[in-house]
Amino acid sequence: MSADNEHWDALRQATAMLKAIGNTHRLLVLCALAQQPMAVCDLNRRVPIAQSALSRHLARLRSAGLVVAQRDGPRIRYALANARTRRLIEAVCTEYRIRGFVADSAAAPAGRIHADPAVTADAVARL
Repeated sequence: MSADNEHWDALRQATAMLKAIGNTHRLLVLCALAQQPMAVCDLNRRVPIAQSALSRHLARLRSAGLVVAQRDGPRIRYALANARTRRLIEAVCTEYRIRGFVADSAAAPAGRIHADPAVTADAVARL
């Protein structure tokens, strides 16, 4: 393969990866997984969307090669796929101070999710 072809292949791979993370919910999933591997039910407490939508986002991230799934008894645990993905996601989460989302049952109506106080509205808007 020529150097030009390798260059274009690398550009295509980078573009595909950026498209996959170019969604607020998928980026939140990746930032949560940068903290630790999690099952869907654990991720659902951090990402403010329906579980069915979360599962679709995870499928997209799996098909893009950004996350891997591993069965853990009755659950399937998700993790970042490799060190390259981890470095990229940690850089984005650090730069924009994204620590994730957590349920706040005391302050929220049932089923509502509130942003971690460390996540500013400005940081989320920049996504």
